[in-house]
Amino acid sequence: MFGAHSGEIAQARNLHLVEGVLVALRRQKPEVALSELVAVARAAQVSPFRLADALVTIAGRCPTDQGDLATVAVNDAWGELLNAGTDEARS
Repeated sequence: MFGAHSGEIAQARNLHLVEGVLVALRRQKPEVALSELVAVARAAQVSPFRLADALVTIAGRCPTDQGDLATVAVNDAWGELLNAGTDEARS
């Protein structure tokens, strides 16, 4: 029943998760967060959905392919912010 749309549902869920992550990290409005996501995706030449997936994966502290373009873009754009919480937790 959901087979054809499950990928779209997952993409939409990840966009909402990323919106929340960026709002929390940057303390910005949701529309600004999504604009930033799109801008970073364009600059990295990856789809916003792929970038969102990479950001959710990294924010969740799950293993990633460090050579993947989306992973590199996430680390370049938000790595310092994402790692700040980890560094404080270790102190």
